[in-house]
Amino acid sequence: MLSDFINSKNALESITDEIVILMNEMNVYVNKKMLTESHSLPLSNKYLIEQQELLSESEKILSESEKEELIKLSRFDTSKYEGRFYASLQIS
Repeated sequence: MLSDFINSKNALESITDEIVILMNEMNVYVNKKMLTESHSLPLSNKYLIEQQELLSESEKILSESEKEELIKLSRFDTSKYEGRFYASLQIS
């Protein structure tokens, strides 16, 4: 679980490494040494857990909105267009 990881003794270093890796993957190139010097105060465990919970909630909301969009698309009635499509194929 995330809280167990955050409470481990190497968590801050591991988190910093992950931040650098993710930022570099997004083409935001970061020097780890510069990052740790500019943000020398460690992030609190509570803050990290809150951020993870917010991210999880955001993903859940996004997932629900995507499902709603798929439902809307699946309800689209194509039957009124089928005859026109078939007729256009016959003409061609």
